[in-house]
Amino acid sequence: MYRVTISSPEPQLPPGREPLLSVIVATYNRSNVLRHTIESVLRSSVSDFELLVIGDACTDDSADVVAAFGDRRIAFTNLARNFGEQSGPNNHGCRAARGRFIAYLNHDDFYFPDHLEAAIACLERSGADLAYAPVAAAARRSREELARGDLRFILHGASASGRYEPYVFVPASAWVLRRELASAVGPWRPAVECYTESSQDWLFRAWKQGRSLRCTGKLGVLTLPTGERQGVYANREEHENRYYAGRLRDDPRLLREQILGGVALDLAARKSFPGKPLSMKRFWRKLSYAPCLRLGVHPRAAKTLVRGWGRGRGIHELRRIRGLRPLER
Repeated sequence: MYRVTISSPEPQLPPGREPLLSVIVATYNRSNVLRHTIESVLRSSVSDFELLVIGDACTDDSADVVAAFGDRRIAFTNLARNFGEQSGPNNHGCRAARGRFIAYLNHDDFYFPDHLEAAIACLERSGADLAYAPVAAAARRSREELARGDLRFILHGASASGRYEPYVFVPASAWVLRRELASAVGPWRPAVECYTESSQDWLFRAWKQGRSLRCTGKLGVLTLPTGERQGVYANREEHENRYYAGRLRDDPRLLREQILGGVALDLAARKSFPGKPLSMKRFWRKLSYAPCLRLGVHPRAAKTLVRGWGRGRGIHELRRIRGLRPLER
């Protein structure tokens, strides 16, 4: 593997000084959307960070896209062998991270400008090991629908207790954790070895250790799930990423208000913010998951087992939807 450190005339971090935060972005051949994701980090209200962009053996111009920012806080590493999913690059980034805190961001997701600040404040205030924000997952939209403002979102990660509960899906892009927690829990397991997403497997392992995992209660991340975007990698689609990058650049507060204001928002999820009662749907879901938790099995993994699916089913299906070749292992 090789490492390219981006340089600029005026480094933001003094040589040898550890940053407050390390942000890890795993990427593979989507340089056209990667630039928008990086911009969302650079617009953050927290500036004391290093941004580690880890290429999964990229063959496109990702290195050039990163270099074009000319910011010494950003470093690009391209792995020599393609791992096929984010656990390998994320583990590499975590080993290289120097910050007191570690955050992850998928290469097609976005931070709201105050996300990192709110998460770090939650960690400092509560003493938690990991803080995560509720996440707005944007439904796929055509150029025409975006132009009309016809938007749809589902909220992930909110919990009534304000603490992580395993029946709630919390994307890794929402996490900010203490570096000590990464060492205590260990590396991400490869997706082909998991019955659920490798991110949810890691979070569940932290929960089983009794770690304190807190929800900030403030919408902080916008995701564009590739599982509902057929051929998005193969076709190098960018129109949605470009649209939301513009919205976040122009008026992030207005976008947040629009999402939370009820533009086809999953109301049951929205009512699950800390201090609000669980919807009946979530109440029964939580009740049905209780036996799994007593057995130490992640509820999503249990669902996979009940359906008769084996390990790695999720990543194989996700690669098919994205338009990527099957994993050769």
